[in-house]
Amino acid sequence: MPQTPLPVRLLVCVTCKREGDDLEAPRQGSRLADALAGMLPEGVALQPVECLGNCKRSCTVALSAPGTWTYVFGDLTDESGPDVLVGIEPWPIPPTA
Repeated sequence: MPQTPLPVRLLVCVTCKREGDDLEAPRQGSRLADALAGMLPEGVALQPVECLGNCKRSCTVALSAPGTWTYVFGDLTDESGPDVLVGIEPWPIPPTA
């Protein structure tokens, strides 16, 4: 029986900043969220958040799905969209006994 992908939540910290960032410019996380909005496959919900508690490893995203671990990725940039997509695919439903 084919497996159906799980619904995935992609949380992106839009307030992450790094030393030396221009405080007047949009943050890297905000720019990454904007870029990802046009790339995400069906079943992936983008959720901008104001903090993921991974400030020393900014820019940060987290991936979660029902019944799975939540994965947090840091040290990303606004150009990391394709790398984030690799982390999303595939999320199959685990087989049940």
